[in-house]
Amino acid sequence: MNTKRRLSDDLSNDSEILSEKRFVKLYKEELESIEKQIHDLKKLDQKDFDVKPEVEDKARLYYRTFAREFYDVCEGRVSDEEFFDLWEREEELKAGLNSINSLEGEQKQLEKELVHANEDETMMNGKIKAAQEKRRNKKALFISFLCMAAAVCGVSAGYLYHFEMNAKDYLWQLSAGAVIILLLLVILFQSQRKAGDQLKLLEMMVTHKSHTGKRLEDDKREIGNDLKFYYEKFEKVFSYISPEQWKLFDFCGKVSARLRFSDAILEASNDLERLLEKNQWDNPGIWMYHPKVLYDLIKRKDYLNTLNDRKDICNQELIRHEQILEGIGEQADSETIE
Repeated sequence: MNTKRRLSDDLSNDSEILSEKRFVKLYKEELESIEKQIHDLKKLDQKDFDVKPEVEDKARLYYRTFAREFYDVCEGRVSDEEFFDLWEREEELKAGLNSINSLEGEQKQLEKELVHANEDETMMNGKIKAAQEKRRNKKALFISFLCMAAAVCGVSAGYLYHFEMNAKDYLWQLSAGAVIILLLLVILFQSQRKAGDQLKLLEMMVTHKSHTGKRLEDDKREIGNDLKFYYEKFEKVFSYISPEQWKLFDFCGKVSARLRFSDAILEASNDLERLLEKNQWDNPGIWMYHPKVLYDLIKRKDYLNTLNDRKDICNQELIRHEQILEGIGEQADSETIE
C-alpha cells in the first residue's frame, strides 16, 4: 500500500473511531441517567424512607399547581404526560433538531461543491494530457533539429576537408548558417521550456484541485458522521417520544415558554426539589417532569418499565458500538502488520 493511500485510510479510521467513541459516550451517559432514576425510585419502596409521605404530598402539590396553569395554556391540545416527555429534554431536543437542519444544509452545499470540484479536476486532467502531448512534440522537434544541425555541421566540415576548400572563402556563408541554426535551436528550446513550465503550472493547479476535493470529502464525511449521530440519537435514545408528540413539539415549546414565568410552579418545584436533595436523591431535578410517578404506584410501575425498556435499548446499542470500535482497532492493527 502506498503512503498516500495509507494516510487516507488512517484518517478515515481515525474519523470512524472518533464517531464510534461518541456513540459509546452517548449511551453510557444515558444509561447512567436511567440508573440514577431507577435508584431514586427504589428509595420510595424502602421501609426506612421516613419522608415518603412528605415527598408524595410535595409531588401532589407541585402537580396540582402545574396542572392549573398548564391546562389553561395548552387549551386541550396536548396532555400533561405528552408535554412532560418533551419538556424534560426540550433544550436538548431543540439543539439536536437545529444541528440536524444546519448539517443537512451544509451537506447539500458540499455535495454541489464536490460536483464542481470533480468536474474541474476532470477538465484539468484533460488539459494536462494535452500539455504533456504538446511538450513531447516540442521536445521531439528540438531533438530532431539538434540532430539535423549536428549532421549539417558534420557534412559541411567533411565536404570542406574532402575537397580541400579554404573555409575562409566561405566564412560569411558558414557564419550566417551557424547563426540561423543557433537561433532556431534557441527558439525551439524556449518553446520546449515554455511547454514544460505550462505543464508544471497545470500540475500544480490539479494538485490544488485534488486537495480541495479531498478537503471537501473530509468535511462531507465529518458532517455525515455528525448526522449519523443525531439520527441514531433521536431514533434510539428518544424512541419513547411518539410521532404524535413530535407533531406537537413546536406547540409545546410555546406552552413551556409561558410556564417558565409562573411563580407558583417555580415555588412548588423548588420545594419538591429541595426535599429530594435533602434526602440525597441522585437526580432530583428530573422528577419535576414526572411528579405523578412519585405518588401514584401504577404510574411508578409503568415508568419503571419504560426506564427498563430504554435501558435495554441503550445496552444493546452500547455493545454494538463497542464491538464496532474493537473491530476497527483490530483491522488497523492487521493493516499495520502487513
